[in-house]
Amino acid sequence: MIGDIAIIALGSNLGDTARSVLEAMDRLQQLATAPLLRSALWQTTPVDCPPGSPPFVNAVVGLRPDPGETPESLLKKLQALERALGRQAKKVQNEPRPIDLDLIAFGRQVRHSHDLVLPHPRAHQRRFVLEPLSEIAPNLVLPGQTQTVRELLQNLPPDSGVRRTLNQFVPLPRSFYEPSARVVARQLLGHWLVRNTPDGPAGGWIVETEAYLADDPACHAARGLTDRNRVMFGPPGHAYVYLIYGYHFCINAVCQPPGTAEAVLIRAVETMTGQPFLFRQRRVSNERDLTNGPAKLCEAMAIDRKLDGADLCDPRSPLIIAENPQATAFRRLRGPVVRTVRVGITRAAELDLRFYLEGSLFVSRRPTLT
Repeated sequence: MIGDIAIIALGSNLGDTARSVLEAMDRLQQLATAPLLRSALWQTTPVDCPPGSPPFVNAVVGLRPDPGETPESLLKKLQALERALGRQAKKVQNEPRPIDLDLIAFGRQVRHSHDLVLPHPRAHQRRFVLEPLSEIAPNLVLPGQTQTVRELLQNLPPDSGVRRTLNQFVPLPRSFYEPSARVVARQLLGHWLVRNTPDGPAGGWIVETEAYLADDPACHAARGLTDRNRVMFGPPGHAYVYLIYGYHFCINAVCQPPGTAEAVLIRAVETMTGQPFLFRQRRVSNERDLTNGPAKLCEAMAIDRKLDGADLCDPRSPLIIAENPQATAFRRLRGPVVRTVRVGITRAAELDLRFYLEGSLFVSRRPTLT
């Protein structure tokens, strides 16, 4: 339940602002007992800051803390993280800073001390908090309020100084996909599969893949070029989307230079952003069930044959695979990387071309102990 989690607002207007916020999100994940709820990044005009202050990049996350965590202990961890990310003692009120972490709410708890006020006394009036918060918890009612986040937002005056930025997700370059799918399948782990939607980006970390090779009897291209597999024979870095069982879809990333048909099947994604969109597309009660399988993730992310051939390397594309600068750290966090046989095939079933992150709860299937 959203009411059981801590709501944290992030902001940065000094240095590489977007990267600072994304790195802070990754660090906050280490304090959580479940995947963070993450908003998109928003660019905002400074409020109550010194004249000439640069614009902010803002975001909001929902963090499920340890059972013994208190608002006070979490606040100390946020302050320590601010220092670790370069924030220094302020000399001027609201001066530019590389990172700002504000505890907005902690479940239904209320505090009125010198060091901590919960919920944050101005959160319900701040569009730069409510806009990203509405992406992850539109129906949340903050303690002391009678309206949902969405309703509070609708009652605020328009503000053109708060807008979503699309620059947070930078696609992997086409050269990333030029090696064999055997190589790319492992390297994709920890990067982001992102569906660009009218509601903002939706998707998350890739945590399970399978490679299909040119000389592989299980590969769709094994029998040559067809209308169905034509994209596989084209340039790398494009989406190959196909229909299975007459109803479900699967998404693959094409590898190797044109003429050599290989691809990586994306089997599972650990959700990171755009959860409201994902839940609307796939009606389940458990977040893990949104994307813990190749057909499931396609349903949740609205991926179908219309996206066959989509350029995964074009930031304007409706579907991209974005570079996670912390992919190596994420693989360590969710590791180890397991290499094993592929799922649900009869040809070349002995080949160990499936890769997944053992520590991710979103992996579709694990070996059965006998």
